[in-house]
Amino acid sequence: MVVPTTASATTTTMNDIPDVILSNIFASISDTRTQNSFSLVNRKFLTLEEPRAPLLAPRQHAGPLHDSAIQWPRLSRVKLVRWHQRPSSPHLGANFVPLFEHCKGLTCLNLSNFYYWTEDLPSILQVYSDFSKSLTCLDLLTVSLTDGFKAHEIQAITAACANLTKFLVACMFDPSYLGFIGDETLLAIAANCPKLSVLHLVDSRRWGTPGMILRMKDVLERMRGLALRVVDFFSGLPLLEELVLCVCKNVRDSAVALEALNSRCPRLKMLRLEHFHGICMAVESQLDGVALCSGL
Repeated sequence: MVVPTTASATTTTMNDIPDVILSNIFASISDTRTQNSFSLVNRKFLTLEEPRAPLLAPRQHAGPLHDSAIQWPRLSRVKLVRWHQRPSSPHLGANFVPLFEHCKGLTCLNLSNFYYWTEDLPSILQVYSDFSKSLTCLDLLTVSLTDGFKAHEIQAITAACANLTKFLVACMFDPSYLGFIGDETLLAIAANCPKLSVLHLVDSRRWGTPGMILRMKDVLERMRGLALRVVDFFSGLPLLEELVLCVCKNVRDSAVALEALNSRCPRLKMLRLEHFHGICMAVESQLDGVALCSGL
């Protein structure tokens, strides 16, 4: 007579596989999102992932940010993605509190695809000063921002994150807008974050309608003075290796300012400029302006 066995007695699960084999399986997975998916469904994989996976990149909804921050407290790099509207909260920056509280070792924060308010960041970065000082990379080229960060917000952010080596931010250079980025803001960035090696300042209208770029011709002349103060800006960033300035407004007479890059920023290897005029005059075949930046 055959005695039927129960399903529980014959079922083999992942937990029955020896740890050595599981470790080899996990080591063969190079894709970060796949590693994250494995760790979400199996505790053994989670144990294997925690000590060596500094990046969290879940493909689908990974639960509230609070739970994720608690589960992966040793994250060093985070990219948040949210396309729906920001949840209402009486406190600015409340969405970021779990991340700032639990991920003490975070050094890189990418918010380029995260829906939030620009007012959220300055205040919360100032409150969590230790977290802010540990950041070395901050990506705020958020495509959902209509007007980008205002001048006083950028000054507050850079003051809180004094150890940044990479800073990417969407802003507004048009002087006809309140909070536009002028020479004072540029000098503040250099003074607050002298360790910067990568800096991208991109006018938020660059992602908008191309026809908007050359409107309001009456303010173009006011951009001429920006080129003169850029020299002081370069002087404060001696470690700069990569610079992107997309201002979406004509900046005239820029050759003298760009010529200073050669001596002020000797490590510069990559330079991208939009709407800068007269970057190299080459009068009587004499090289000047950006042409003197031999490291590019």
